[in-house]
Amino acid sequence: MARISQRLYRLVATRARFRCEYCQLPQDAEAMDLTTDHVVPQADHGETDESNLALACLWCNSHKWTQTKAADPKTGRTVSLFHPRLQKWADHFRWSAEDSTRLEGVTATGRATIAALQMNSRRAMQIRRWLMVVDRHPPND
Repeated sequence: MARISQRLYRLVATRARFRCEYCQLPQDAEAMDLTTDHVVPQADHGETDESNLALACLWCNSHKWTQTKAADPKTGRTVSLFHPRLQKWADHFRWSAEDSTRLEGVTATGRATIAALQMNSRRAMQIRRWLMVVDRHPPND
């Protein structure tokens, strides 16, 4: 596994505004630093450079692992997971109008990514509730 330099980590983290590029969890809501995710896994010849790295919380990173595709729960079709370097988050995800701690997939890619990364786990939604108390959720952009 390639080691990520401090300079490259800072570049990836700054570009992501110190939030998980999948679930949007802010760095300061985690006990450990967010990590870098190879969007295209190294096992699939993904490079260790800024064009293939995303900032990810440990939850999202551990559930994504080497996946690049998953089933859309609505259609059952296998689709590509969200690619933070090539796609815009808001084109694929939104916060639910009924419960802003719940992510909704706007597209098949969004729905498949939410399911595969378990982005609406009880833990994730509880953290979002806590962040709402201090006016940190949903993110303001």
